[in-house]
Amino acid sequence: LGQENYEDISGFISAQANCSGSLRAMDSLPIYKALQYDALVSLNQFGYKPKNQSWNLQSIQGELYVNNAEMIMPKLVGKLNKSPFNLNAKANNMLEHVINNAELMSVYLSGSISDLQVESLLAKKDKISSQISKEKDIQLNQFLNILLPKNIEVQMELAFVRPQYHNKVFERLFLK
Repeated sequence: LGQENYEDISGFISAQANCSGSLRAMDSLPIYKALQYDALVSLNQFGYKPKNQSWNLQSIQGELYVNNAEMIMPKLVGKLNKSPFNLNAKANNMLEHVINNAELMSVYLSGSISDLQVESLLAKKDKISSQISKEKDIQLNQFLNILLPKNIEVQMELAFVRPQYHNKVFERLFLK
């Protein structure tokens, strides 16, 4: 997260990692198979406000577990523009993708968000939105600075409780 990409970051991030295996095994195996590892990243009252955007994250609490086989986020809670949310996620084959550019990565997401004012998420007039409107084919990783898998399978189940858009309140919307 280069400083040119955000206005404010706050809160606490802690991490711990364990790794075991044989460096000699790396002669015949990829690193993600030669070494066994697990890691835990914890967020406590974490906040993030990107530059030139109308959205922000506040009061983020949760943990992220990573090992050779998968990434698991059992429960992430917080606020998106003051709207409370919870999110659960799991990704298989993530490490193999990052290190070895694997063909398939599977991602599973579920969660909910309450009282979201949709118009509050719309981008401010800025360089990015101007560029998107000028270009037909925009690549997501151009702005996120990440490598996306060539083939990603995403299963998602999100509930929007009382979302609001231009003074209209909907009881509940589901995205599957």
